[in-house]
Amino acid sequence: MDITKHRFPVSSIVSLLFLIVPYFVVNAGFLVSDKIPPHDSATFHYPAFQAIADSFKQDHAFLQWFWVSGGTRTGLSHVSCFHFIPHRIVGYLLYCILPVSMVFMYKLQLLLGMILTAAGWWLVLKRTFNSPLIAYFGAQMILLGGTGIALHEEQVISTMHLIPWLILALQNMEHDSNQILAVAAISGISLSTHQPQIQLITVGLILTGYVLYNSMWKKWKLIFTPGRTAISLALIILGTLPALYLYQQTDILATALRLKGALSAQTFADYALLNRQQMSSAFPFYLGQYVLPIFSSAGVSADRCAFFVGRIGIVMAVIGGACAFRRAWPALLALVVFVLLTLGFNSPVPIPKILYTLHFPFINFFRQWIHFFPMMNLALSVLACFGLEKILQWTRNSIAGKTVLAVLLLLQVTELSLYCRRYLREFSTDAPVVKMESQVFAKDNQGPAKLFAYKSRQIFETAYPGIAFDEPILQRVTPDGKTVF
Repeated sequence: MDITKHRFPVSSIVSLLFLIVPYFVVNAGFLVSDKIPPHDSATFHYPAFQAIADSFKQDHAFLQWFWVSGGTRTGLSHVSCFHFIPHRIVGYLLYCILPVSMVFMYKLQLLLGMILTAAGWWLVLKRTFNSPLIAYFGAQMILLGGTGIALHEEQVISTMHLIPWLILALQNMEHDSNQILAVAAISGISLSTHQPQIQLITVGLILTGYVLYNSMWKKWKLIFTPGRTAISLALIILGTLPALYLYQQTDILATALRLKGALSAQTFADYALLNRQQMSSAFPFYLGQYVLPIFSSAGVSADRCAFFVGRIGIVMAVIGGACAFRRAWPALLALVVFVLLTLGFNSPVPIPKILYTLHFPFINFFRQWIHFFPMMNLALSVLACFGLEKILQWTRNSIAGKTVLAVLLLLQVTELSLYCRRYLREFSTDAPVVKMESQVFAKDNQGPAKLFAYKSRQIFETAYPGIAFDEPILQRVTPDGKTVF
């Protein structure tokens, strides 16, 4: 029997449960605690989730209108609606019907978002390598690795949660031309979930690469019939409308504080200064985390911990890139491209300057180059699967091959689980005790918007002294437009 094609003697649903169980087990203590991820999660995302969930429970509806914060790092700085993506909506609904705390439900929906992402990635790898076990290995690199534990940057989930499903739709399109509708819908919606700059670049590269690598352009007449083309364009337009609305209505929806903050830079020098001041690009030494992971005891930021997929995974990726190059080169090329993008202003290739010069859409609002890291990890996952497949081919039809497979899976899951627990122990923090209020903000009768803000910075700092503020994020805006600190 060829063990590279070995399947679990159970259904795919049960196979996915085997993928999910270790993640829940590792996060169980964190889930039932009063801790939440640090940084933006504590200063904005948890209170925002609380306000929207309360709106669901009390008013049985979303908040009244698109809203932005009073200066926190969300909303118009990213041009996004990520508070309304699938796992968030599930979280709001579950909070309405389950007798659980807000803190518990906030963390549960974060875990559900990562599980949704990893499930899609498992299906992609299973389809690519025709092996649930190889797919399991690669998917755990994402779910239990740095990508799945970087919940302090929950925007990362919003950035990447549709990418596996886009690739899966492309794979299915080889046998079902109607899947182009799913590709169009996902591509459009992704632009409105979070950071359209990342989505435009990532989705563009995926679509271009897949079409060229699989010679899909030869079948374009079969795929793009007049009806499918019209529906696909409509789906893309509908998906991008929220992002376009927010981008065009900045002066209506933003507070005076945000407008004075000059979120968009008018010159590249200003844009570079904005990015460097906020350290929005990964440093080259972050890549060392893949091999020699260190934590906060050495002054390491939580962001750096995202750069980890397990050292067994890295070894497999090296084997895959070296020994299966003829098949693995697209993943290797993707890895190089996304490493350069993640490094941003620290990259040897001046990608930010090139994109700014070309007036790339939304680029003057973009600061988070480091958020390209999930695509790096996805590429490493694919390379590792090629490596594991190669090892299994070398040892096929032998007890040694099955033993190697079992040992590698055990070592991988064990190391990733220990890494995840260490991250949670080092970086989780107490949930805020000050509730974020929802204030109605109107400007010149041009349209209402919901504005989240704490009553005062002093109250918040007293209740939660561990927060380090790097910008004036707490304010209250009254209905007549006055700002009260």
